[in-house]
Amino acid sequence: WLRRPRAISTPKALFAVKNIVAKHLKQKKPIGLNERRNKMTRKYDRHPLSSLCGDMTTDEFIALTDSINVNGVKDPIEIFQGMVLDGWHRYRSATDLGMDCPETKFEGTVDDAKAHVLAKHTRRNWTDSQRAHAVAKIYEWHPGRGIRVEPGSGLKTNTELQELAGGVSEKLIQQAKTVVRNAIPAVQDAVRDGDLSLKKA
Repeated sequence: WLRRPRAISTPKALFAVKNIVAKHLKQKKPIGLNERRNKMTRKYDRHPLSSLCGDMTTDEFIALTDSINVNGVKDPIEIFQGMVLDGWHRYRSATDLGMDCPETKFEGTVDDAKAHVLAKHTRRNWTDSQRAHAVAKIYEWHPGRGIRVEPGSGLKTNTELQELAGGVSEKLIQQAKTVVRNAIPAVQDAVRDGDLSLKKA
């Protein structure tokens, strides 16, 4: 004869059951960030062109890391000049988790790399100021010399930069160039992250 189990009615009993379930689930879940023992050493640095477009937000990076923890890295990172041109955040997450990260070599010139980075990053939900700033900064950058400061030294005309930035005004492009060449790093970062418009920079 079996007695019918009683419903769990008290908070104390319910808490005990939740603990048992949680313990069981913990044994089944993927390994968390703080549970992996073998954090991998990064063999690549971030390419300067990738750095010009800034970073993910904290929430975006946590979500990416959670996804990689469960599914691994699906899209290979791209290596150019011995550095990560595209996929830096995937690479960071994978190495922090102690996981392998597939890679491929980017074939092309520096100008090709600029266009590639820009195409990847301008898909974000950016303001006109952010797009203009990113375009100006990328096309003012040159290997070994960083950002050029000589007036008129960019390789693209304002009209070309307007098109690359999605049709923003020429005035905004000129403002972006001025900020790129003259503003202090804190102002640059604020414009890049969308906290400050070019008009107010």
